Amino acid sequence: SKDDLFISVAGTLGIVGQVPYELDGANLTENADKLCNIQINKLYLMKVLQSNIVQSIIEAEQTKSAQPKLALTRIKEFLIPVPSDIEQVKIASILMEVDEKIGQYKNKKQKLEELKKGTVDMYTFSYYMSQAVTTHKNDDTVSGNMSFGVRNPYLEYSDWGWALDPK
Repeated sequence: SKDDLFISVAGTLGIVGQVPYELDGANLTENADKLCNIQINKLYLMKVLQSNIVQSIIEAEQTKSAQPKLALTRIKEFLIPVPSDIEQVKIASILMEVDEKIGQYKNKKQKLEELKKGTVDMYTFSYYMSQAVTTHKNDDTVSGNMSFGVRNPYLEYSDWGWALDPK
């Protein structure tokens, strides 16, 4: 039921989660066991079973065959610390918040990695250019970026004929 947890016991071992609401009453495959009639805070138990300590016990207890398996009798023998109900709720709440933050950081990291893949292969820069205008007849014209003007006698010019503005 939706009040149960599941744990994978064949193949990839130790995946623990809540039975989703939409799968309430559904049967599990032989690769997963349902943990029913849970007497402690369900979210606390889930976080304990997902912990590195319990996951290392699962790894040590698995059968060493072609497809790893974990016997339900072994799971029943796990020693689970059981603090007060209030502490269980607090611990589960804190760990769920941490998981949420980790998920947000992973999502942000993934977006940044995608952004990094889309970087350009060539960098350009825009160069500001000054021009002067005059009412006098002057053959000393300069051009740049589809504009034309006359050479400013008070500025230096680049090799491309663009005025170098003073700093």
